[in-house]
Amino acid sequence: MKKKSQSMHDLAVEEILTHARNNQLPAGTKLPPERDLAEKLKVSRHTVREAYLTLAAQGLVAIEHGRGTFLIAKEESLKPFPLVTNGDALGNIVNLLEARQLIECGAIPLAVSRAAPEDYFRLRQLIGAEKDRPFFHENTVIPSISFETEIVNLTGNQALINIENNIMEAWKNLWIRLKLSTLKSFARAEEHYEILDAMENGDVKLAQKCLHAHLSSILMLLDRVKQR
Repeated sequence: MKKKSQSMHDLAVEEILTHARNNQLPAGTKLPPERDLAEKLKVSRHTVREAYLTLAAQGLVAIEHGRGTFLIAKEESLKPFPLVTNGDALGNIVNLLEARQLIECGAIPLAVSRAAPEDYFRLRQLIGAEKDRPFFHENTVIPSISFETEIVNLTGNQALINIENNIMEAWKNLWIRLKLSTLKSFARAEEHYEILDAMENGDVKLAQKCLHAHLSSILMLLDRVKQR
């Protein structure tokens, strides 16, 4: 049964890509609604929804709540090394988390060297605003990613910022697809404050250690789910 479900998912993904290729659709084109594509393929809307989430994680489409799904780029114009493969979705999200550890922890020295006092004040306000308030998307709880993204933004390095944004978009879409909110593995605000305190004090190594530990706690939970 699992094999059949997977084949239907692959069929839906391929049908969407074929539709875009055959019609030479430009970026920004609205793709068929879930209901229409489900009826055409004789699969459930859930299967089509998962196919769209897969393509969103690969950077092919953008899902806009209340508006529909839109093509971002033709398949052949995608970057040659996509962040997410068509393989194991949970394995993909573990890979993304490991990439986050490298990029976000690695960004701290540059962020500390370029951050101004008002940046730290703004980040403290961000942590306070997000405390005990999970982010929801289509009834799925997603761990806050704003704080870590802001650390990378402080570097002012557009290449790093673009990589981080691509990773976070893939991370968010995979988290929704896998319904990982059941893990309830959300960071305590204190962990973010510890990272920020170390950065503001100029202690780069401590800030990196705290951020690495924070991300590792999620990685360990994901590894346990993967082993089930």
